[in-house]
Amino acid sequence: MIIFIIFIVIIGLILMITGVILLVRPQILAPANAAVGTGTISVPAGVVVLALGLAAVVFPFSPYYKSSVPSVSQTSRSPSADGGTPRPSAEPTTGMTPTGTPEVNLTIAEPRSEAIVPEDGFPVSGQSSLGVTDSLWVVYRGITNSNPSFQPSNAPCSIATNGSFSCPLQYVGGPEDSGNKFELFFLLADPIAAQVFRDYNASDPAARGYPGLDSLPAGVQQVGTVTVIRA
Repeated sequence: MIIFIIFIVIIGLILMITGVILLVRPQILAPANAAVGTGTISVPAGVVVLALGLAAVVFPFSPYYKSSVPSVSQTSRSPSADGGTPRPSAEPTTGMTPTGTPEVNLTIAEPRSEAIVPEDGFPVSGQSSLGVTDSLWVVYRGITNSNPSFQPSNAPCSIATNGSFSCPLQYVGGPEDSGNKFELFFLLADPIAAQVFRDYNASDPAARGYPGLDSLPAGVQQVGTVTVIRA
């Protein structure tokens, strides 16, 4: 593109110089044996050539030329799948979830998948990319028992500066749930969702037979899950 512009400018300068010469020495186009005054035909020719040269020099810098050259954003557009109006090419992946929360790496050290867990509680821990100010909660739900509600843990997990986490002693089900499967959800909660879990725990769920939550609150991101079996 730059070479093309330089070429146009050079042509324009040559035309301008030629036009000036025709204006200054109009007799240059007259035949050697022509009568005096016939060289004046070079004057209008010089004006035309000078105008063409000036236009060639100015054109590459004019708004019209810039608008006729496709921009980077225009050339990066790709046709839509249905052949309709072009749409911008896909943006690079940034690692963000649909809710706008950064992607989290989380590895559950304990309990192991399909582990048989005791009735009197079991430890929950692991490693993650979370920070100490993040709010990580464990919420469980029965898979094979008769209560599919969501049961939040008593408090959020503690997260160390290196991303390792440990959660309050976890309980699942009741005495009648021996052999039943439960799914543990590891949820990163925003302040509003975390308050929903705290409000539930403050409502004395034990006295109400652990009714649980019918659904998870808005503002949570699932970052891990594991299935356990009650002993």
